[in-house]
Amino acid sequence: MIRLVHVFRIIFILFFCLSMSCKKQPEPTLYLGRVFTSTNRATGNQIITFARNLNTGQIGYLATNTTKGIGYDNTVDDGGNAVILSPDNQWVFAVNKGDTSLSAMVDIGGILVAYTKINTTTNNTKAYPISIANFKNQLIYVLNEGINGVAPSIIGFFFNNLTGKLTPIASSFQYLGGSTAGGFQIDFLNNGANLLITNNENDKIYLYAVNALSGLATIEDSLSITNVSGVLVPNNPTFFGFSLSKSINTVAYISIASDNASNSQILPINIADGKKIVAGTISDVIPISDLCWLADDNNDQYVYGASYYGRSLVSFKINGTEKPVFISSVAIGTNGQPVSTISTKNDNTSFGLLDVAISPDAKFLYNLASPYILVFSINNGTFNFIQSIYTSNLDSASMGLSVY
Repeated sequence: MIRLVHVFRIIFILFFCLSMSCKKQPEPTLYLGRVFTSTNRATGNQIITFARNLNTGQIGYLATNTTKGIGYDNTVDDGGNAVILSPDNQWVFAVNKGDTSLSAMVDIGGILVAYTKINTTTNNTKAYPISIANFKNQLIYVLNEGINGVAPSIIGFFFNNLTGKLTPIASSFQYLGGSTAGGFQIDFLNNGANLLITNNENDKIYLYAVNALSGLATIEDSLSITNVSGVLVPNNPTFFGFSLSKSINTVAYISIASDNASNSQILPINIADGKKIVAGTISDVIPISDLCWLADDNNDQYVYGASYYGRSLVSFKINGTEKPVFISSVAIGTNGQPVSTISTKNDNTSFGLLDVAISPDAKFLYNLASPYILVFSINNGTFNFIQSIYTSNLDSASMGLSVY
């Protein structure tokens, strides 16, 4: 079992090489990168894989593979990190909202094979897993969205990188306090010593300490949006997605928005001694609604974000916990192409911008704008449109975006 993954890889590579040996080989195109997203369909959740040209950033359809789980149709799915990669890019992890599970899939020559699917609750309670955190491909935590009066929850797993096995951590399943709904994103920071969670229903950020040996997470602190100075977003603003600083491992940037407001802000925070959330200086308000998903440029110079109802991509200049400065934005039309007019509020359309991801070299930005995947080159916070690729089995329920 331990060698099974490697055996499959060897067989696939040998078969590929033999099948291609009699054909004239095309010129190299450097389509060595990947982009992954999930369909989140109730008929069966699937991961759609695109091959990515490392030089131009352009993508092309590669494969569609089942997670062996069930998605959840007919909803705009809140949640960051719904599809994530292992540090070595060999494993893809995806949540399955329809059957309350997490899938671990191995990449074998561009084909994803689902090795493990495991429940994300321990008491058969119905929940919607929406976000995944991975620390060094050894420790996995999942955030379940609260539904029907059941509070959002978290659960931890140990992961075996050789076999693909996920093992629940004893006593790790726990509910987030003070809420009967919501939950948006979870991730590790502070070198794995902490978990950060945003809840867009009770307007709080949660900080957990993670035991390095047992893997157990215990609550350390929380921050309510009512205790943040300078929040100017009206109509019940709340915390949505966040991105993590790559050079300061205790700093994160969090979006503040409202479904019923025409503007958004960015809040930097710092984790003091692994025990306390300290708010930095909040950005000025920008005239774009519902800024939910954020991604760092991997160089700690800019944060990029996507707005669902605002249908816009935005960028901010960042510097630790200092005030983020708005740089630029680009609006996207319902045809998946840039347009001149920015939508500033919820106009009840089914088309919007979902998750956003940055290439490892910080040259390209990818945006899930179902049924499209958009590609931009980025430079000092500016956007240059490259490509819009239509995919028929993506819709507003689709969720998650990862790239390498």
